[in-house]
Amino acid sequence: MYDATGQWVTPGFIETHSHYDAEVIATPSLKESVRHGVTSVLIGSCSISMINAQPEDCSDLFTRVEAALDLKSNPWLNVVTRLSGFVANRFLRGNFRWQTLPAPFTLYLSGLNVNAFEEFSSGELLRDYKDEDAMYAKVDDPAFRKLFKKHVNALFTKGLWHRDFSDCWVVDCPDTSLIGKNFEEIGAVEGKDAVDAYFDLAVQYRNDLRWKTNYGNHRPEIMHKLLASPYTHVGFADSGAHLESIAQYNFPLRLLKYVRDADEAGLPFMSVAEGVNAVTADLADWFGLQAGSLRQGSRADVVIVNPEGLTDELDDVAWAPLEGTSLNRLVKRNDDAVTATIINGRVAYDRVQGFDDELGRERNFGQFLSSMDVKTRVRSTESGLQTA
Repeated sequence: MYDATGQWVTPGFIETHSHYDAEVIATPSLKESVRHGVTSVLIGSCSISMINAQPEDCSDLFTRVEAALDLKSNPWLNVVTRLSGFVANRFLRGNFRWQTLPAPFTLYLSGLNVNAFEEFSSGELLRDYKDEDAMYAKVDDPAFRKLFKKHVNALFTKGLWHRDFSDCWVVDCPDTSLIGKNFEEIGAVEGKDAVDAYFDLAVQYRNDLRWKTNYGNHRPEIMHKLLASPYTHVGFADSGAHLESIAQYNFPLRLLKYVRDADEAGLPFMSVAEGVNAVTADLADWFGLQAGSLRQGSRADVVIVNPEGLTDELDDVAWAPLEGTSLNRLVKRNDDAVTATIINGRVAYDRVQGFDDELGRERNFGQFLSSMDVKTRVRSTESGLQTA
């Protein structure tokens, strides 16, 4: 029994854009999501997912991907996405939603291991190297550096990444005096431009140079508009992918923090009930899932949230082992926010007691919806998984 006085009792949260395809086989408890109140996830909804399906089904799945973001590289994109949703649904009579991440889109990177380099040709060349020594030797080539700088500064080729090295910050380095500084600041001290400062440090320290940059979702007032839009879904987190770069397993709590912070500032953009609905019933109803509601006869997937725990610590990152493997991954853990996660009437996670030993081992913690079940309900995901 729980005394939930002063807390929020909600349906279990739903993640509709994950990459748990492999992890759910190796470690089916999916504890990093469960500890943050997620009780249902969908897999096979992105083009880099691992999935077995007919070509037509794969085409249907993999054209429904990625997110509506407030990008630094394109500050008007959020207007375009919301407007396109309005046109598609109001005038074209569609049923269209953009996926949006309800959190700052900050990436943590190591050395030259940068996915965004794929957005321009010289960066793509670095990504194509299979031999690490050859890759790091390449950035010592003056001709390559000149070409790289040209592409970084090009006006009309920017994608997700803004390519501004003054907004790239060192978070870990053998030279601890550099931590907390950006590459432009570091270069100014040494009489270099930001790209040269970055390349020199990367060559010297390789993956021991850890740095971060924010792609978007940096303006709370714009985030409020995206989250409140009837043309967005907020189940996007990419859980199970980018293990060393992003950590959005707690995305529902981050949404509720936006809601609570705005309310306390006297600028509410949605109610707490609407915020909860956005990561539960709104997603379940659109995808045709038997989840996301508290009603008689439904699965008892429940989360008890302590609103006092929705603090800035929700954005703090740390390393944690990936259960059952030798890998580490980035996580965001603010365990003051979730008192308990209940799946199918059983306490899967308790803030004090931790995880039930049978989570991920017994079937009655959840159920797997086979492809046949899902195809009869919705053709936008190969399978839905209620965490087992």
